[in-house]
Amino acid sequence: MKCRKIENVSLAVWQDVVDKSPHATFYHTPAWADILCKTFPRWQNVTFGLEFEDGNRAIFPLFRRQIIRPLPFYWHESSVIGTYGGPVFEITPSQEQYNEVVADLIREKTNISVVSNPFVETILPTNVRHLQLFVQTLGLEYGFSETWKGYSNGRQRAIRKALREGVCVRQVEFLDYYQTYYEIYLSQLKRWGKNASGNYPMELFHNLARLSNANPSVKYFGAFLKNKMIGGLIVFYHNKYVTLGFVATMPEFLNYHPEDVLLSDVVEKGCVDGFQNVDFGTSGGRDGIAKYKEYFGTVKHPLYYWQQRNILGFIYRGERFIKNYFGKCPEG
Repeated sequence: MKCRKIENVSLAVWQDVVDKSPHATFYHTPAWADILCKTFPRWQNVTFGLEFEDGNRAIFPLFRRQIIRPLPFYWHESSVIGTYGGPVFEITPSQEQYNEVVADLIREKTNISVVSNPFVETILPTNVRHLQLFVQTLGLEYGFSETWKGYSNGRQRAIRKALREGVCVRQVEFLDYYQTYYEIYLSQLKRWGKNASGNYPMELFHNLARLSNANPSVKYFGAFLKNKMIGGLIVFYHNKYVTLGFVATMPEFLNYHPEDVLLSDVVEKGCVDGFQNVDFGTSGGRDGIAKYKEYFGTVKHPLYYWQQRNILGFIYRGERFIKNYFGKCPEG
């Protein structure tokens, strides 16, 4: 099928496609790309689009950074800091259209890493390294009363106990609380110790807070006990998807179950506001976190990670692996 490539896709076209796409999430929007590039300036936004002869359009969010500065050799990724990307289409694509987008990448990008979109059927390219992961989601089509019945007895008891003890959830201005949230986030990383992942800079949360002030796609919910914030949850909204972005709780208040109350409150609001799905995200390979999400009635969707690389890409990935191991590379 013939198609036209759009190298420097305009923000208007990009936004239009992801607004119309049945499978796009906040991670596919220009706003998220802008947050990543502002926070991690070594990444450059090189998102492109394709327009097919039947009128269907595709957007492939893509980022690159130099492997060896100042030489023009680049590593490309479909998204950064562990989120997913992959192409999104204005209408559900044919297999031929999906193949064309992927083939274009493989032809042009020697060193590239792609995490697929879990909400669209993925056709893996041949002759590339790949790994199957998963995200966990919760459908909201039956309303909150039925969704609540899908929680485990343990989660229901924990939420009731927290509410009796005075824990409450409020949506608040993130700009007023991002520094407090970051302090809670750092205390959580300390509790996790060597098992912690992320170690993101405060600039990420500051940039998200500034965006939330002007864009309803980003909201912040705080868990409070006697007017003290003991946990927080950053949530992203786009089309029919509610995406749980970042959550942190104060270690000394874990017995009050603020995370349970936060998650359930956002699920209930999603039901009331007519969203169809809550994306609990990946679990970083941690079985305990995946099991915890199951207690809310989530189901798994396959998520494919694939890459191709030459010797420069191999060296670069090795360097990133070492930096990640020692917590020196927060942008993934």
